Amino acid sequence: MDPKTRRAYDDHAETYASRWLQADRTNTHALVRRFFTPGKPTLDVGSGIGRDVAWLCEHDFPAEGVEVSSTLLGLARQTYPSRRFSSGSLPELHLDRRFSNILCRNVIMHLAREVHPHAVTALLRHLAPEGALLLTWRPDTPDGEQRDGDGRLYAHVDEDQLRQAARQAGAEWLHDEVITSGSSGKPLRVVALRRGAPDTTPE
Repeated sequence: MDPKTRRAYDDHAETYASRWLQADRTNTHALVRRFFTPGKPTLDVGSGIGRDVAWLCEHDFPAEGVEVSSTLLGLARQTYPSRRFSSGSLPELHLDRRFSNILCRNVIMHLAREVHPHAVTALLRHLAPEGALLLTWRPDTPDGEQRDGDGRLYAHVDEDQLRQAARQAGAEWLHDEVITSGSSGKPLRVVALRRGAPDTTPE
């Protein structure tokens, strides 16, 4: 994660938490129900204050969260003490298990452009065979990188790079659409990827 972006979330955690708690997640929830498998291990990368982890657990997607901001991580653990949250970030994410469902909302756009393919590779490395990844970012960022008033990085996401990384990891690009963010009101690109089944061909 970009250091200035992490610092912005640490310094303004309460403000972001208030905004996220009021956000309409209807579109995201519909996509989760469409592509995720109920009852299977689920990971939320960039889990923030833990709201999505709580919703996932309540709707038969047993979830845990990973968050890079220590302040947001503390708020999540305080608000949802029965849920599991750990510290981690992309593209360095390295857990000792795989998940059938992975949600990664609005994280990749806060990473430097050159690490976007590595971030997708890291996510797919944690995805179980035939598992689904939901990945979102803001598509309105022009070529290059820019920062908002809090110092958060917004990097242009090159779709071709992501598609190539997905192919190399054995994942299929299942779905692609633009929805409206429930927190900012801005357009949000959503893609769903599915990792291939394990190779059972006899040697």
